[in-house]
Amino acid sequence: MEIEIKEIESTRVAYMRYVGLPQKATSCLPKIFKSIKGKSSGAPIFYYLTNDPNKKEVEMEICVPTEETPNQSGVEVKILPHEKVLSTTWIGPYTKLSQAYQILMDYVDEHQIPVTGIAKEVYIKGPGMLMMGNPNKYVTEIHFILKNEE
Repeated sequence: MEIEIKEIESTRVAYMRYVGLPQKATSCLPKIFKSIKGKSSGAPIFYYLTNDPNKKEVEMEICVPTEETPNQSGVEVKILPHEKVLSTTWIGPYTKLSQAYQILMDYVDEHQIPVTGIAKEVYIKGPGMLMMGNPNKYVTEIHFILKNEE
């Protein structure tokens, strides 16, 4: 897996806040897509707000890039900020994403890269709305947000 530092431009998203088990977070996506009439301008993003490996539940924002204004309660709009991230791309099932996280964490430790502890997952290719597809071909970009060096 290639690891790189890259800049992510600010992005307008429709989003919902989610607290719960990470494997259940995708349940928010249909409501978000429905609220923007399916008009997304990019891949869904799970923006983790907490990073406590001792807790089973997570707090995150489920985001879908769009120029549409959501028409359902509970779905809001925000601009994700421009960020510098440490990034890698995982190809494979979501059940093995922890392997990619471990590789990134080892890289951070080895190279003493200052990260915030916040992570994002960008779902480039995953299951479709009707069919699961092949989990071994899912493509997920993982970002560790770098601390601002001012």
